[in-house]
Amino acid sequence: MDALKAPVHRLGISQILAYGLLFYSFASIKDDLALRVGVSDSAIITALSIALFIEALLAPFVGRLVDQLSALTVLRAGLVIGGVGYASLTLIPAIEWVWFCIAIITIGHALGTYTVAFAVPVQFDERTARRKISIITFYGGIASSLVWIALGALLPLIGLEQTTYLGGALLVLMGGFILQMKTADRPQKVTVMEPFRWSLLTADEKKAMLLLAGSGAVDYLNFAGLTLLFITWFTYQDFGTYAVLLAAIYGPFQVLGRVFEMRYAGHFDARVNCLVAMCFVALSQVFILSDSITLVAIGMAIFGMANGIITVTFGYVPNLYFRAAVFGRAKGWLAMPKAFGSAVGPASVLMLFQLLEAQVFYVTITLSLVAAVLFAGLLKIAIRKELATN
Repeated sequence: MDALKAPVHRLGISQILAYGLLFYSFASIKDDLALRVGVSDSAIITALSIALFIEALLAPFVGRLVDQLSALTVLRAGLVIGGVGYASLTLIPAIEWVWFCIAIITIGHALGTYTVAFAVPVQFDERTARRKISIITFYGGIASSLVWIALGALLPLIGLEQTTYLGGALLVLMGGFILQMKTADRPQKVTVMEPFRWSLLTADEKKAMLLLAGSGAVDYLNFAGLTLLFITWFTYQDFGTYAVLLAAIYGPFQVLGRVFEMRYAGHFDARVNCLVAMCFVALSQVFILSDSITLVAIGMAIFGMANGIITVTFGYVPNLYFRAAVFGRAKGWLAMPKAFGSAVGPASVLMLFQLLEAQVFYVTITLSLVAAVLFAGLLKIAIRKELATN
């Protein structure tokens, strides 16, 4: 009997709350939070940017905890820690206190989001992990939309302070739901971990690590930069009120891409799916360069679906090369370059846009293709024998 058949949906809901509140919600609350402590919203954004770098540095340590304590234990701790930090944001009206709370939130985000959540199904049953990761990312894919809509209603109704209390309480409560997952169904705590260091990796494992790290860093740098550039670009294109609507096309189609991967693409090699999706990301930008709203909308739809597939497959592919006993640490080290890419991407791409304007897309299309070429190298590396027939 599959121990995660029902609880996987609980894990998915945890990702709506973790991503939605510990990251996406700051787009909605930053102005009110800045006003409350008497600073500009740039001070809040600066703190969040620094937090991304801190989280990148934490990734290998988080991976070690996953292998040592089990992903469920780490995930539960992340939800509770993040909830406490989020609820505390408005306790003291001082920027120093907000920075402190954001530091706590960053720890919660590092322990309570995809890197850890993906490890849960891998630790339970590697052979069914791909579908379960797809389900988890489906929930995570709607986090931004749900939280932005909810906060849009809550902030005028109950105010910033009560909103942060409520959000923090929901996160802590979700940690309690994760705790209620039967102890008998959880992977046992590991007292003596299998060693994991560069010198012990096989030649194929080293190649896989380098290719995954390189392609992930380039892809996430490009993705983070583009997603924050779109509204600016569409405004520059004189699309007026359609600018935000065009940028918003990405979200629903990202979820659609994850559904496609979950329902249909699971029958194919995950590496091929991811490689094709990376190529479509490059293609989507050709459409987005157009001055036709129709072509731009098509491009945004392609961009969303392709990135939805990439999120699922990138979450699963490391398992093809690294067994469950070391999966957490492998994912932790792989998460570091992706996190650095995410932190650097927005500022870098926006700066290039200011210098190059429309020609910035030649750079981002090239980056998309570079990520695809690096990822394609994985096709030459044999997957683990026990998964070869999966």
